[in-house]
Amino acid sequence: MSTLNVANISTTNINSVNTNGTGTEKSRTQAWSNVNGFGTIYSRDSLNIASLTDTGSGTMRHNFTNSMSSDSYVISQSSNSWLRYMDTQTTNGINTTTANSGFSNVDVAFNWMTATGNLA
Repeated sequence: MSTLNVANISTTNINSVNTNGTGTEKSRTQAWSNVNGFGTIYSRDSLNIASLTDTGSGTMRHNFTNSMSSDSYVISQSSNSWLRYMDTQTTNGINTTTANSGFSNVDVAFNWMTATGNLA
């Protein structure tokens, strides 16, 4: 068996190392949510989502607990609807919409969203 004795460990490039496992490292998923959007909306589970706002039929706002560094982060959305899209992307949240095959906004039971980028 070998023994490794080390006084200090450091890195020169923090962007390439998972340093603390808390989800606060740079350029990774910084926010996600699993939302019931049917009727009164609520979060089943989430990371870095302070609150949800029902903004109308099939539309909601995901408000971040900790802001992103810019509004150019990457968003991925999925749901059990025919059509879904994002709009009004800001550093402190994102609006999402779900619609049916006739392009009418509809509330749906399953909405998933992720935001990948850097925190402010």
